Amino acid sequence: MTEKYKALIVDDNDVNATISAEMINSFELEGSIAVSGTEAIRMIRENNYAFVLMDYIMPEMNGIEATRRIREFSDVPIYAMIEDREGEVAAEFRSAGADSVISKPPRVTDLIRIIRVHVPAGAYRIEEGMLLNGAGENEGKTYGLDSDISRVKMFMSMVSGLNTVKGISNAGGSAENYIRLIRAASGDIRDYMKELSDYLKTGDPAVLKHASHCLKIVFSNIGFEELTSESERIEVRATDLLNDAEINNTIPSFTAGHQEIVTEYISHTMTAILQLDDALESYMKSLEESGPETDYSRPEHPISEEEMKEVRDYTAAALEKFEIDYILEGLNILKDALCGDERKKIEAAIEAAGALDYVTVKKLFDELFENAE
Repeated sequence: MTEKYKALIVDDNDVNATISAEMINSFELEGSIAVSGTEAIRMIRENNYAFVLMDYIMPEMNGIEATRRIREFSDVPIYAMIEDREGEVAAEFRSAGADSVISKPPRVTDLIRIIRVHVPAGAYRIEEGMLLNGAGENEGKTYGLDSDISRVKMFMSMVSGLNTVKGISNAGGSAENYIRLIRAASGDIRDYMKELSDYLKTGDPAVLKHASHCLKIVFSNIGFEELTSESERIEVRATDLLNDAEINNTIPSFTAGHQEIVTEYISHTMTAILQLDDALESYMKSLEESGPETDYSRPEHPISEEEMKEVRDYTAAALEKFEIDYILEGLNILKDALCGDERKKIEAAIEAAGALDYVTVKKLFDELFENAE
């Protein structure tokens, strides 16, 4: 058996690293994990990797320093995973020797681009629907090739300000991975809230900077866009306090105004975590109460080849005329007559039709029947 090409994910967040590794594995590559820059250096010395995905803030050694040290002995391609791809940190990564920067968490489209550059054709596999299921650029169009995505969206809509489309995309288009992200985020948010409370007691802006930076990453991962922006504003304030203290040679401390802003930030964060926990609990109960999963191994209502052609032509004609009722009628007949990945694709088309997204419906329909006579 041919040995798989390897990729290294360097990230101290266990859930993020595991999900990134699973995304790598889905291309039939082997995703390995290093939890620090020090461990990454050791692993790169001992193994051959097609490419490396490097986080920024980690224990022992940050990603920039790790990249700089790796470049002393290896030219392995390194892609920095950061939020701001055009900011100072991105420039520092490039200066240290990173090949490029990508978003954090990595998007499926980023990974496909990187893999196509560094892994020979034939040594990886891109499944049908992978781009559709994980393409964050097509916001609002991650239709249900994962059968549980609609259920997740429904329950997470209870959470104010949570962009589930973005969060699911960050989780590689997988509802299961998104729930794992949320579970991990729940614990992380509480830990960083303790740091914020410590800041209110000590007034140390370094604590505030660390907590707000980490919360910014957590909120961004799961799709809290406004809280991500608020965290970034708090991080900037903390950085300014530290810089002012360094310039004036004074001990950094907060003002009453800063304390009020942070208190409000903690309140917003607490509201979000309580809503998130309620939604997660409701979602998990719904799984316990629901029946068995859909059996995709056989069609529910098989039809003959002649009938299949008739329904296919009927649906295609309705698509040309944008007749939604007839489109849905035809798609539902096809769904019950098909099985496996074909049925999943029809289910995705039905969800897209419900959103009146005719472009995606036609794309899925044409892909499914492109070789039909």
